Amino acid sequence: MKNKVTVTWSNGCRKRTLASINGTGGDNLPVGTVLYTDNDAVPDTDEPTNPDKKWIQLPDKWFIATRYPSGEGAERARVEAASDNGTPPGSPDTVTVTVETSDGKRGSATIELK
Repeated sequence: MKNKVTVTWSNGCRKRTLASINGTGGDNLPVGTVLYTDNDAVPDTDEPTNPDKKWIQLPDKWFIATRYPSGEGAERARVEAASDNGTPPGSPDTVTVTVETSDGKRGSATIELK
């Protein structure tokens, strides 16, 4: 994968169907979540010239904000080049599992296969 995305915002990042706050919301990824994607950050669909509104598309086709104003532009998720050290989630040596409880709580984990 090309980019490593780390959720840095204390409230997490809400997955969206579009690169916009107007996209239908999905799961909230908690702070510290690390994902890998081949996509780069893109401008906000509704305000493409606003430098403080940036999004990135994840492998599952959802978007999360990497920058979004909270008064003024604030980092929500850090995007950096993925290193060749280690195996990103979804590689042949790992599997990612997502579960949902009966009360609607969701969680996921990446398991390294040995």
